[in-house]
Amino acid sequence: MRQNTTFATINKARSKDLCIFIPDDQAEVEFFKGKMAKRQLNDSEVWLFDVSSWKDIESLTASLQSVQLDLDDDIFLYNVTEDRNGFNVGLHEAYKVQAAGSLIIQPLGGWGTGYRGPTGRHEMWIRRRDLRGMSFRARAITSPPYIMELIQQPDGSYKFTGMIPEIIQSLQV
Repeated sequence: MRQNTTFATINKARSKDLCIFIPDDQAEVEFFKGKMAKRQLNDSEVWLFDVSSWKDIESLTASLQSVQLDLDDDIFLYNVTEDRNGFNVGLHEAYKVQAAGSLIIQPLGGWGTGYRGPTGRHEMWIRRRDLRGMSFRARAITSPPYIMELIQQPDGSYKFTGMIPEIIQSLQV
């Protein structure tokens, strides 16, 4: 850790705070994982995690695989590099579709020499719409306008029309 005061600040983090975490070694990554494990479901702090001490973001991914994250977490990884033209900052987001799932790290863009800025300006739910094979069960009222027609198929499944199927269709990637 580059500053001892960072530990005290993070320990007092409120659920809406911006937390900037600058680890230097694996022990401090373990501290971060412990902090994530203690969060409540309704906590929504934003974390900026500096990965500049590592060779690249991918080399840190294995260490962060066991961290407890959700689909709606605001965890951003950034790295600062320097070349002959100046400094560059790369930004990625980290999340999991399911708590037991694998860590997903997506590039968001960067700033500086050689960077054009963010790769997309979509909001979080558009960027994370691929739920990676997650299965859902749904129940619906089987009367109009929710279900207009309910037809049993030869394989035992049902085909239906109405408002609910339209919603489900619009949610597909």
